Amino acid sequence: FTFGAGDMAFETGWSRAGPSTIHAYTDPPSIRSVAIAVGADVIADIHDATKYDPSSRVRTPYVGEILVWQNTAGYFLATKVLSVQVRGSGNAFDQISLEYKIAPTKSSSFAE
Repeated sequence: FTFGAGDMAFETGWSRAGPSTIHAYTDPPSIRSVAIAVGADVIADIHDATKYDPSSRVRTPYVGEILVWQNTAGYFLATKVLSVQVRGSGNAFDQISLEYKIAPTKSSSFAE
């Protein structure tokens, strides 16, 4: 799924992980990094997106956790996992529900 457009575009990559978790990847061409915002309960809690560990190409957040993505243009996106539905567990298809925000002007802060 792509969030934003132009320099603020984030082509996110996902795959199934489990009934309450999902894999997120840095494989799409517009993505530089992805990290779990450990300790952040809401997106506005993220005051410096650069402090989270982006060292892996895959992150596996649980429902309620927030991912911080950086694109190749230097912008940051935060996505909070609200729900995960896995096909075959009483659901007809895989589905994820997210809350998201793109930080303006290449800021690393989502604080309001």
